Amino acid sequence: FTSIQGSTYDVHFLTTNDITVGTDGAELKIRLYESGVLETASVYQCAFQRGRVDGTFTEYYTTTRDSFWIGLGTGNASNETQQGYFYFYNLNDSTKYSFNSYQLMDTQTDAVQQMIFGGCALPQASTVDGISFYPSSGTVTGTAKLYGVKQI
Repeated sequence: FTSIQGSTYDVHFLTTNDITVGTDGAELKIRLYESGVLETASVYQCAFQRGRVDGTFTEYYTTTRDSFWIGLGTGNASNETQQGYFYFYNLNDSTKYSFNSYQLMDTQTDAVQQMIFGGCALPQASTVDGISFYPSSGTVTGTAKLYGVKQI
């Protein structure tokens, strides 16, 4: 998404539906564009909790990611898809850090359903004007939609 209309919208809302990856175990990622330049350095900070239907609950966190961390690897077998939503804040405010919160449901490579909720930050004040949603390897199919939310 390269035209997020940050001067119009205070909050951005991204939804994903039936997202599948072409490479089994590929991680879905989000990176932000700062003034038209994709931030690829290991400067993102993230934390999330995962709950699997087999009863396993785990938390993950890092201060040195090269992208927003939104999962651990999605399976690519039939019906192994991801559904989720992401809120982004302060994207157009060059005086504040940009961050997100998210919640999703997907299937890992071992065919176990899991829910994930968490958040990430880009801890550097900058004007974010784009969002890149992509897999760590291979291709991605499905629907990702971005909405602008105006606070009043």
